[in-house]
Amino acid sequence: MSLLDKGLIDKGLLDRAIRNRFPGLGKQEVVEEEKKDMKDFRLYDREGKFYVLVVNPDMEEAEEIKQYAEDCGCVVTIAPSAIEGLVKISHDMYDLIIVAGVMPRMDGMQFYRNIKASKESKCRDSKAYVILGDRATDKDEAYKETGFNGIIRRPIDRMIIMGAIVENANPKMIPDDDAELVEDIKAQAAITRVLQECNVSLSEGLARNSGDLNEYKNSVEGFIKAYESMSYDLLDYLYAGRTVEYMNGAREMRERSRDVGASYLSDCFDDHVNMAKEDSLEIAEINWKNLMMEWERVVSGLALWLGKSDVFLQADSVINSKTNGIRLSNDDIKDRLEELQRYHEQEEYNIIIKKLHIMIDYELDIDLRLKLDRVCKSYERGRYDTAYLIIESIKEDL
Repeated sequence: MSLLDKGLIDKGLLDRAIRNRFPGLGKQEVVEEEKKDMKDFRLYDREGKFYVLVVNPDMEEAEEIKQYAEDCGCVVTIAPSAIEGLVKISHDMYDLIIVAGVMPRMDGMQFYRNIKASKESKCRDSKAYVILGDRATDKDEAYKETGFNGIIRRPIDRMIIMGAIVENANPKMIPDDDAELVEDIKAQAAITRVLQECNVSLSEGLARNSGDLNEYKNSVEGFIKAYESMSYDLLDYLYAGRTVEYMNGAREMRERSRDVGASYLSDCFDDHVNMAKEDSLEIAEINWKNLMMEWERVVSGLALWLGKSDVFLQADSVINSKTNGIRLSNDDIKDRLEELQRYHEQEEYNIIIKKLHIMIDYELDIDLRLKLDRVCKSYERGRYDTAYLIIESIKEDL
């Protein structure tokens, strides 16, 4: 399921962001054009001010958010602790509250609940965003379920702050001649959120590509294309015990991940490079599923950013496929594998593929089904020696 399917981004905003990717600009011109547009935008104050409260013990980060919001014409107050934040919301009304997820004595969720439940709170109707780490985790769902209107990831992105402001400001505060710019801000904020949700930093990616957005786009396309082939190759190398090939493939994907701004995924691949160096493919195999989940998180987000819908994510395709409900014993599995090897010696590869498809339909342990699927795909792709090596490794593990 894509991030679009999960409702993490509005399709209209996504389409606009894809259309308006600063065509014709290159190098630092992209960044400079973005900054110029930002400086041009300010809310009208004839209908009143837009008040923002930042509750954050990290004063440097709080001041950064304050600067971004003030550039848009907001009035910003900083509370360096949750306790001081509660005092602020009991005295004054704020249109937007931005609160750190982790704070001493009271975390962001507890603070949010106090905003909504406290009798002294004057901000029950305020929009609230939570600041979380740079990497999306399963715990993020708890913040969304609490009721926060959005997540702001570290490092703080100016476009995300601007997006939160224009999305929640009174329409009368939006300058009449800036309607087009406002829609562009919303679109760019939406696309930045998509990349953040898949653990990609656009700013890091641009820095790795000389600030050239077109060059970055080419790196992203190359990264996705490499996934479509390398995800198969690496698993073949892993199951066949081909340490050098596995290490080289993981090293290549480590660098490609860095080039698109996926630093966490790059670190994951670096771990697998080191596992291969230490001849510990058994550990790499144990950690493969986690690597694949992160890899596909990044690929799905970047594919969405490019507007591609034809990328096949394969991690769960075998695991979630239906079985015939019949479980095979280890002896039966071993006999079938030895039969496949006999057909291999006779070069009857089509027969092997048919028998493997039948065998995979049985009720098997997940790891075994994955390995048999790799054997089948290796035969289908003409990688006969690799397929044979994986069969040998399966027999050794039985």
